[in-house]
Amino acid sequence: MFGELRKVWTIRRNALSQVRPSPRPAPLLLEQLEHRTVPSVSSLLPTGGHQVMALQSDLKDIQSDVTALTKAIGTNATTSVTNDLSAVNSALSAVSADVIAGAPTASDLSKLVAAEKTLATDLGTNVSSKVKHDLKDLRNDVQDLSKDAAKSAHKMDPDDNNGDHNHDRDDRSDNGGHSHSLLGQAQAVQSDLKAVQSDLTALTQAVGTNASSTVTADLAAVQSALSAVTADVTAGTPTASDLSKLVAAEKTLATDLGTNVSSNVKHALSTLGDAISNLSADAGQLANSLNQAVSDISADAAQLTSLLGTNLSTAASGALSAFNADVAMIASDLAAGKAIGSDLTTALTGEFALVKALGTQAIGSASSFYDLAADLASIAIATTA
Repeated sequence: MFGELRKVWTIRRNALSQVRPSPRPAPLLLEQLEHRTVPSVSSLLPTGGHQVMALQSDLKDIQSDVTALTKAIGTNATTSVTNDLSAVNSALSAVSADVIAGAPTASDLSKLVAAEKTLATDLGTNVSSKVKHDLKDLRNDVQDLSKDAAKSAHKMDPDDNNGDHNHDRDDRSDNGGHSHSLLGQAQAVQSDLKAVQSDLTALTQAVGTNASSTVTADLAAVQSALSAVTADVTAGTPTASDLSKLVAAEKTLATDLGTNVSSNVKHALSTLGDAISNLSADAGQLANSLNQAVSDISADAAQLTSLLGTNLSTAASGALSAFNADVAMIASDLAAGKAIGSDLTTALTGEFALVKALGTQAIGSASSFYDLAADLASIAIATTA
């Protein structure tokens, strides 16, 4: 699957690199905005260059904001403010040039952000409501540009085996910075399961053969719940219900053991409780990440459908409809608490069928196909790790 998608990507890239200029190349278009201009790069973009289009839209918004702010300030601006506006325009032009050339924008973007902050400082707070409003719009649009530029920078070439092509999605982490990728989160859950089993075994040994029938039953209940959670993880089904039973069983065991136990038992029980807490946290994080990943896939499938348009062959149109149905089934089964492993396999197969049905039409959307395949595969690996 990935080999075929790589071929499509390579064909698209090679085709773009080998295009010979016409005797009279199309001029770079300029979009007039008051007394300034922002280059339009739409004529330079291959089909599917939605990220660059987003950057272009941000640049237009910022230029519009600068124009409006300049008018609102008027001709009585101080020398500092006038210089600040020039610095903002200069940095904006530099970022525009970076986007047109396909060059990194980070350096010039940092200058634009700094110039906007300096302008805000020099304007101060004793300004009209119109100036305050326009300055706020400018700040928000500069932030949007920074975010979109970061997303664009993270979309790495799939031929780069040393990079994470899907960096912006598969590096999900919790607020504590734990478990970066879906696979990493799945492996953390597997490690937690082993730790809980080891701690339960140690506690059973510490309790010994003279345990009351109640404690013996409690230990069996903990083991049963743990086995159920393990089965959920193996099958790729939600763990929440069986995890709650495991937590409850451990609490009942702790209550029935009481406090009149040896230090070994107390330590083993405390260790078991901590391991179960870690398992609950990591399993919850994985579930949230899987839900988000499936949501991302649904959004990308919808975007791909819009990108391909309606000018498709009967075979391609049918394959696209089937693929969208496959993606919808993933979301439906996940929400219903069902295993999605077979759904993921079906969707990957459906995507490959769509690529074949599209033929050369798939070239313009190669990056979208690759992203979808990478996401589907990462979820499949995480749910079967």
